[in-house]
Amino acid sequence: MLYEATFTVNLLVLLLITFALTPVFTEEYRCKTAPLIAGCERGRKKIAGIKIAAAVVFSLGMYVLVDIVLLLIFIAYYGCDWMAGGACLVNWIAVPRYMGLAIWQAYLLQFFWGMLGILVMVAVSLFFSVLCKQTFLAMAGSLLFLGGGYVLPVILMQFRVPRWLMRLTGWAFECNPYYLMTSVSRGSYLGELWRLLLIAVLLVGVQYAVRERWGRQEG
Repeated sequence: MLYEATFTVNLLVLLLITFALTPVFTEEYRCKTAPLIAGCERGRKKIAGIKIAAAVVFSLGMYVLVDIVLLLIFIAYYGCDWMAGGACLVNWIAVPRYMGLAIWQAYLLQFFWGMLGILVMVAVSLFFSVLCKQTFLAMAGSLLFLGGGYVLPVILMQFRVPRWLMRLTGWAFECNPYYLMTSVSRGSYLGELWRLLLIAVLLVGVQYAVRERWGRQEG
């Protein structure tokens, strides 16, 4: 029961990151400061890089802080010896290849995938922030990605749809931030290497799109 509460906490962290980051670029449009930034010595693309770096540090810092608090709660409730037990003894690890690990090893894996989930949410939130000139639209797009990427594949599985569409939605499922943060419990559609490659392509592509889009804006 205690671990199940972390699913809700993870979702709240993703929502907080979305609400905090979607105004990063839209506020520049609303306050009419975007044209002024174009004339800055550093240039728009460099400023975009600074904004991205600040967003990553803020979001990962929040995730690490929340994760430390949750870990301390687990240790206080179960004791330190609990972390050395086998992962097969707990019901929240359902992936066969993880069941032979110790709980602390599975926990570190989940922490790693969780960090990747945070980075994906940061990238998507900033992308919609620079794409839309209104914070509401940027927030709606980010939340649609978060919810749709998780729910849509599950819905499509109930219908006969083209194989290529199922494959695309499966890839979206693999890159969904919430799914990444719970991947030790839910498994993976792709192999680990292909999954990492897909996430890397997404992160690099979105960062490039943000910098290019911001660099071409006229305010």
